[in-house]
Amino acid sequence: MKQFLPVFIGLFLFSSAFSQRDTSVSGTIAADYSRANEERLKLSIYPVPFRDGNFTIKSEKEISGLRITNIIGQVVYKSSFGVPVNEIKVTLPEAGRGIYIIIVSFSDNTKTVRRISSEGNSS
Repeated sequence: MKQFLPVFIGLFLFSSAFSQRDTSVSGTIAADYSRANEERLKLSIYPVPFRDGNFTIKSEKEISGLRITNIIGQVVYKSSFGVPVNEIKVTLPEAGRGIYIIIVSFSDNTKTVRRISSEGNSS
């Protein structure tokens, strides 16, 4: 019986560790599900990376709002549309080189977040 005690303790520790992994795996599955939804959405942003502060956002769903922040969270562009649109031509005259976060709101009250980079201004 004493021989089996370490085996039982090992099984208990293994099952405890495994149950903790289950929790984190479900989080990963949710993130993958979100990515799958974005791919089905067919939101396109081009050109990437953008230059001179100009780029275009196109979507199959109607866009009702747009917010763009720099990497430290400062809002550099914000707009809401009274009539939802499927294409937006964005101009960020002060966009320097770096990474920007784009939050697109849709008329069905869903949102998607994308990251885009800028090469800065050519002048």
